[in-house]
Amino acid sequence: MTLTEKLYYEVGKALHAVQIVEYNITSAHILLARTEPSFNKKSKEENWSKKTLGKFLYPLIKSGILPEDAKFFIETVLGARNHLAHSFFYL
Repeated sequence: MTLTEKLYYEVGKALHAVQIVEYNITSAHILLARTEPSFNKKSKEENWSKKTLGKFLYPLIKSGILPEDAKFFIETVLGARNHLAHSFFYL
C-alpha cells in the first residue's frame, strides 16, 4: 500500500467514526425534540435530512445542559469533521 493509499484509508476511517458520532447525536436530537417539546419547538416540522451537523449541535451546545467535557468533545468532533470533510485535501 502506497503512502497516498494509507492516507486515504486513515482519513476514510476517521470520517466513518465521525459519521457514527453524527448519526448518534442526530438520533438523540430527534428523540429529544419528539419527547421534550421545550427542547426545540420547530423540530417536528423541520426536514431532518437537510440539517448540517453544526445546525444540530448549536442548540445543544448553547442550551447549557451539557457538562463541559461533553461540550468540549462535541465541539472537537465538529471541528475535526469539518476539517476532514471540507478542507483536508484542498491545497
